[in-house]
Amino acid sequence: MKNVLSFVGGTVFGALIGGGVALFLAPKTGKELRQEVKAKYDETSVKFAEQAKEARHQLEAKTADVRTQLETKTAETRTQLEAKSADARTAFIEKRDVIVERIKTLRAPKKAELNGVVEVVEG
Repeated sequence: MKNVLSFVGGTVFGALIGGGVALFLAPKTGKELRQEVKAKYDETSVKFAEQAKEARHQLEAKTADVRTQLETKTAETRTQLEAKSADARTAFIEKRDVIVERIKTLRAPKKAELNGVVEVVEG
């Protein structure tokens, strides 16, 4: 993009300098000189418009490429995050189940002991 803008700027600058030199060096009548300047102006305008159009197309293509890359990266990241979230959820549930079983194991002797105390008090 920078190269295109440099080229466009150089072309415009060159055309202006060339036109100025032609004005001073050409032994022509005023009418001929005006016609020549107009022709150069028209030629430069057309070239500039073509180069601007090309630069616009290049910029649009680059923008589309960046957009596509961004959408791809976003989708990949979303997929990775969803997979990691599911893994974390599964790991949490497994750990929770282990802890619940451990608590039940630790409570069982105390519960039996309490049941024995209750029977003695009631009996």
